[in-house]
Amino acid sequence: MKSLRHENIYEDIGEFGPYQLLLFFLIGLLAVQPSLTGYGFIFIGATPDYQCKKPATAQRLSYNNSFDDKCFYKIYSNETSQIAFEPCTEWTYSKEYYDTTLVTEWDLVCSKSYFKDLYLTMHFIGTFAVIVTGVLSDRFGRKKVAFAFVCFNAFLSAVSAMLINTSLFELNFKRTFFAVLKLIYGISSSVYSVAIIL
Repeated sequence: MKSLRHENIYEDIGEFGPYQLLLFFLIGLLAVQPSLTGYGFIFIGATPDYQCKKPATAQRLSYNNSFDDKCFYKIYSNETSQIAFEPCTEWTYSKEYYDTTLVTEWDLVCSKSYFKDLYLTMHFIGTFAVIVTGVLSDRFGRKKVAFAFVCFNAFLSAVSAMLINTSLFELNFKRTFFAVLKLIYGISSSVYSVAIIL
């Protein structure tokens, strides 16, 4: 009986050749997509410094420096000598680090800042589909399931890009539909588990 040494095993199964290198590269590509959709939101969803863009009718009072004017602006009434605070509807964003992000395009600040957390939550809820991915892989084959998920991700990426860059839809629809897309991205990123087994 032969001893179980690495050299003997490599003689029996063959060396690491060009085919194994190609497989290693292609399976490694399956691991790139989940990381792009998961960690990419750090950059496309970044919140730069911002300030409330006050209407021309609003006057800013300089004596109250403790007031955070990112979400509200002050209105001073000459008739009653009182100050009122109104919520901002527009903001100006710093372009020091980012030219545009999803936050600057869709104004996901102040009362709408919860959308960022919602998008991340939806993505990670979708990753629980890894349980189903294993069952699908056992039933239909790992290569077929991996290929289907890659094609599905390509389709999702195109839909997501069109959604973000088009003006055909209302902003509220875009925000809500993007949350659904993040859930589906999370589901489709479970292809990584198939790649590990391949």
